[in-house]
Formats: sequence, C-alpha cells, structure tokens
Amino acid sequence: MRLLLVPALFALSTACVDVPDDEAALELDEATSELGIGPTVLTFYQHASLTGTTYSVSLSSPDVNERTKLISKPDIEAAGLLGRTSAVRLKCGSRDARVVLFDSHNMSNTSFSAWNHLGGDGGTVSCVSGQTVTINLHDRFPGVADQVASAFLVTHATAPGRINFTDYFESAWGVAMDNLPSAATPTRTDIWLSTTRQFRIRQFLDIDHWACTERGAVFEYRVTLDSDGTFSAIVTDSYVDYGFGDLWDCRNKMQATLDSSLAGARVDLEAGLDELVGFLAPDHTRYYFVPNVRLTAFDLFYGADPVEGPVNHL
Repeated sequence: MRLLLVPALFALSTACVDVPDDEAALELDEATSELGIGPTVLTFYQHASLTGTTYSVSLSSPDVNERTKLISKPDIEAAGLLGRTSAVRLKCGSRDARVVLFDSHNMSNTSFSAWNHLGGDGGTVSCVSGQTVTINLHDRFPGVADQVASAFLVTHATAPGRINFTDYFESAWGVAMDNLPSAATPTRTDIWLSTTRQFRIRQFLDIDHWACTERGAVFEYRVTLDSDGTFSAIVTDSYVDYGFGDLWDCRNKMQATLDSSLAGARVDLEAGLDELVGFLAPDHTRYYFVPNVRLTAFDLFYGADPVEGPVNHL
C-alpha cells in the first residue's frame, strides 16, 4: 500500500482555495441579511420579476445535523412550474443552506440514488444563516432557466466547512489505479453521487494481451463515507469483453487478472480517501456529501462539532 497523497494534497489545498458559500452568494443578483431564525425557505417563481405562479418548500433544522429535501419533477409539475421557472429565492433561517437546480426529470423525492447523473445542466445557490439570495435564472444560469425540473435542498450542520471533493479525488484514484494490470489502459472515469454518504466510480479501460485481441473492460466501485470520516469500498461490477483467443481461455484469464487487481486497488483507494480527509478536515462530528451543479461534481461538508466554552467548576 502506497500513501503518496500528502504532497499532492498540499499542492491542491494551496492552489484550489474554496470560496466560502457566503462570498459565492453575494455574487448573485440580490442578497440581503437579517437575524438567522426559523427554517430555510426555497421559492420558485414563474417570472424573473417574482410574479406569476410560485412554489415554496421549507426545511427545518431541529438539531445540529444537516437536513436534506428532494424536490422532484412531479412536485414541480404539480405546482404548475415545470419548464416555467425564471427565478428562485433561497432564504436561510438558522442554518447555512444550498440548493442545486437540475434540468433532469428526476422522479423521486425520497431518494436520489436513481437520479440522472448523465449530462444535463444545473445551477447552485448558497446562503448563510439569516441571508436571503434571489437570482434571475436567465442571467445567472441560462441552462436551467425555464428548464428546472428537480432540485436538491440542504440545510447544513452547525459551523459547516467544506472540501471540493471531486477536485481532490483524482489524487487518491490515481494511486489506486496503479494496481491495474500493466496491459490495462484507462479510457474514461465516471464518478457520481448516489446518497449524501455514498458515491460510485465506473472505470472504463482497454486490456491487451500478447496472445489475445485487445478488448474493452469496465469495473465499478461503490464507496461509502462512514460516520468518522473514513471510507469503505466494494466492487459492484467487473466485466471484460469477448474477443479472439477466448477458445483457449483468454477472456477468463484476463477477467481473473483484473478482479485480482481490484482488491489491491480497493485497499489503496480507501487509504487514499482516508488520508485526504485526515489531512484536510480531521476530527469532525458529521461528514456528508452535497452535489455542486450536478451529481458528478460534489463537495464534502463537515460540522456539528461541540461548541467549546469555559469550563464550569462549580
């Protein structure tokens, strides 16, 4: 097992500085602040002038943990705003919040594991506690203007911080991929979020062998973020295509070689991701993922830590 990430993580952490959510929000059309109390409220508007049909959803935070709400295509359609939303307003109550708008026709409002992660446009709006952010989608996110079909809303855990997870992920994945057979050439990597504590990796590759024809292959991991900020991964799929030489067992041998390499890759992947969080955001009470623009790009948030204060010796 090779842990080679710390130098790379240090370089990334100095070169890719996160923009705080409140600064990102202030770049939008309108942002106002007041005392942060009550639930977070998201409102969809038919017109950019905030007139016409409206649809509001709220999300409360009864404890220190994060809360999420899925707004599905049937929800928006029932409100009469499918393909008709020109503006949104996000009003943060007692917590910081984020909403991600999608043009995909995602049907479930209870789980986004089956939400579409392939292509499409999106837009992300954030606010801090007590802040109200209003945006004209035609100006800021023209790809989803009059195209919003679903949304992901989250109120963050207390005192949240974040890591641009998909930016750092490539370092850990590169070390894990060194375990692949020498004749394997990666061609495409897909990564997408399936829950707030789980993501999937699908790796496409070409495999060659002197006695067999080159052929395509694919494998997939499901990676789970545990409560302590560590990771566990399992192989959910592995496939090598058929080709010349299979009569003398080419494919079976190539499949067995690939499967054997995935065990070592899994160990290095878990260690690399653990090292990433341990270096950038160690020792927090809550860890969770939140999409950013689309499900193929996501942030790791952390928070809900006990408030430190003076010790009462009485």
